[in-house]
Amino acid sequence: MNHTPGPWTISERRIGSEYVITAPGAIIGRICNEANARFVVQACNSHEELLDALKTLCAPTIVRPVGFGERYERAEAAIAAAGD
Repeated sequence: MNHTPGPWTISERRIGSEYVITAPGAIIGRICNEANARFVVQACNSHEELLDALKTLCAPTIVRPVGFGERYERAEAAIAAAGD
């Protein structure tokens, strides 16, 4: 299943006390807390760029500095957790 393409935004319109998260041509969902709505939008809009940066960092052609093994393992685990 693919996610709804972005960019995701918080609509000017609210439904009751809920903030509405939208993407081009779609309503994604409603969240009752503005900080959480902003967090979801920011995370979703930066996901691809962050994932690409981690993939570049972890590319097999990159020489890994000594002493950074655990950091690379965490980056590789984050890539795996992203399902890519």
